[in-house]
Amino acid sequence: TAIIEGPKNAFALLHSDAAFNCTVSLPWKIIIWIIDDNPILTIVKEGPVITNPQFEHKNYTTSSTFTSELIISPVTTHSNMSVTCSIQTDGNRQAFLFVQVDGQLSFAKEIPSVEQNRVFAIVCKAEGWNPAPAILWKKNNTNMDSKMYSTTVHQSSDNLYNTFSTLNLSLSVSAEIMCLANIKALPQPRTTALFITVKPTADRNESWLIIAIVVPIAVAILLIILIIVIVICLKRRKRYETRYQNELRRRLPKTPHEMSTDG
Repeated sequence: TAIIEGPKNAFALLHSDAAFNCTVSLPWKIIIWIIDDNPILTIVKEGPVITNPQFEHKNYTTSSTFTSELIISPVTTHSNMSVTCSIQTDGNRQAFLFVQVDGQLSFAKEIPSVEQNRVFAIVCKAEGWNPAPAILWKKNNTNMDSKMYSTTVHQSSDNLYNTFSTLNLSLSVSAEIMCLANIKALPQPRTTALFITVKPTADRNESWLIIAIVVPIAVAILLIILIIVIVICLKRRKRYETRYQNELRRRLPKTPHEMSTDG
């Protein structure tokens, strides 16, 4: 009996399942699965001897081979571990299980709209990952040049990693911006997307021209109003003074000369 194909290295997410295969030639007597030097599953002709419900077993047989499949359901430790298939008569074959953690993925803040052709920054946060994920950016489902963004990684006290990626760009039309985070244990990258609407930017020269036209007109209108108000006030004052003088003459006693003239 010989091991034809031993287990292969595997990457698995924490709290997910991991599987390893070991194919041996016929006839065989015993297969032992060992994790970190601790036997956890024994398979004999009568069937598997399972002592821990975390470990499951399946088998596949051909005319000349027997394949034992060890299933760890689920992976509950953060630590990487060695997985060994042993048949005693032909030594053993060893592989490694690399346990990874996928955390949260989000934008630091929402950016619903921007001005046309103005440079702005978007920050994507991947928090609580192990290992730190690779970050990619897409615009309208097309990969963006890595020179357009920068990424920093910080390790937290619980041996997880927080990754921050900052994308600097300008848009001439509205677009969907996507941030992707990937580690080997993921079947496909985690994504978060943001649709950004572009608002037209007024031409500064045109704005100054409008201001240059509107301001003098407004000043002229104000001056005209002020002049009209002054003229009205002066006319009212003159009318009041004339009325006052006439009333004063009427009330004063007449002189002898005025009386003889009247006679």
